[in-house]
Amino acid sequence: MRNNNLDLRRLKWLIAVLYAVTGLVIWHERDTLYQHISNPFLESDWAIWFLDAVLLILMAALFVFLVQLLRCPPFDQYRFQKFFRQIGLHNHLGEYPSLLSKRPDLQRAHGVIYKIGNIGMPVETLDSKICPNDRSLRIKVNRIWKKSKDNPDIRCSH
Repeated sequence: MRNNNLDLRRLKWLIAVLYAVTGLVIWHERDTLYQHISNPFLESDWAIWFLDAVLLILMAALFVFLVQLLRCPPFDQYRFQKFFRQIGLHNHLGEYPSLLSKRPDLQRAHGVIYKIGNIGMPVETLDSKICPNDRSLRIKVNRIWKKSKDNPDIRCSH
């Protein structure tokens, strides 16, 4: 099962790489695409430069969106946000933690590691509030630990 998680992870990033390659092909063949647009506006050089800039910005924005979507699915973000508000887990400024990323746990067959973004909240507080209420997230929390300064990881199984 460990290989299945790894294959799924590689497949997700393969989608991003395929998008980048497709974007490069479109960029390379943009002159051919522009020939199919019959508009007198496109006769000047500045209009072509403007179209190039719009195309480049659009492809870059879509690539960033795709990578963020692969790092952390929006339904999981919403579910965690709702859960943190429901149990009242916030720091002294009233900020709720957010889900930064989700990745498969290579050490457990059905495990998932969630990276939580929080500021000024100790791991003990997270542990005391999340573990008793983990059923509302439909997960089983195995361990909460902190690798970096402000962003703890939650190891779970489904």
